[in-house]
Amino acid sequence: MSVDSGPRNGKTLGLSISRLLDYQLPKQDQTIRELVIRDLDGALTKSKELKTVKYPSSVLTQILELMISRSYFRKNRIKKFKKRLKQVGLDLSQISPETLGDSQWNNVLNEFNTPRSNIIRKVDSFLAQLGDRSLLEWVQDRYNMRAKRDPFLKEIMFGEKGVDLLLRDCGYFDRIPIDIHEQRFLVRTGVFQRYSERGDPLRKADFHHALTAFCRNELEGVKFESLSLEGAPGVVDWAIWYFCAKEWGDICGERPRCNMCPLVEACEFGSSH
Repeated sequence: MSVDSGPRNGKTLGLSISRLLDYQLPKQDQTIRELVIRDLDGALTKSKELKTVKYPSSVLTQILELMISRSYFRKNRIKKFKKRLKQVGLDLSQISPETLGDSQWNNVLNEFNTPRSNIIRKVDSFLAQLGDRSLLEWVQDRYNMRAKRDPFLKEIMFGEKGVDLLLRDCGYFDRIPIDIHEQRFLVRTGVFQRYSERGDPLRKADFHHALTAFCRNELEGVKFESLSLEGAPGVVDWAIWYFCAKEWGDICGERPRCNMCPLVEACEFGSSH
């Protein structure tokens, strides 16, 4: 992968994206590129399944996990849920609209209800939304409603990040599930200041716009596997997340380790420190 987007302080972030992808994660003994390829392959598989299977279990499972964990904020809830399913002889690979409405599944789901998060209500609402439609049609509706107040998604409480996680993982690579990792990275590197439309660091939509505009301007013609990165900020987001997250690269995390960062000369924060 090569990039040529012109000089910026001797180097540009566009040129440095390949360095980020080739960064070796010491804890996992893998490069970020290898992890992003794995995630990309999974998303392309889901996208293909949606077009050939009415209710692919991979997508139904992700929707259920998002409802249980509220956008993966509580990963332990997912682990406990899967463990409980095994204990009662239920298999996630058998998930379908029919099984989700089954009493056995309802009994397990009831165990994970909280005052703030009624899983049964969420599942019932989701099944009502699905009706006789295919899962592809439901996901496409969510994509078409992404910039509006989507009453269906409000009922199942994915949250903004959860919606974009689902869409990106189903092949909509223009979606970016923004969280604190991307926010730190985009502000420190200067991408947010240069490309955000409003410049409001309290609005996730502005971070989404900033990374989208950066890819469109700095990564024009750049290929990653079969995709053009200028129109796939969600793929670039995978690389940023792995680079920043504590359990992975932890380079541009809560305490940035600029002395180890391959982007330091192109980064406004890094070059000034």
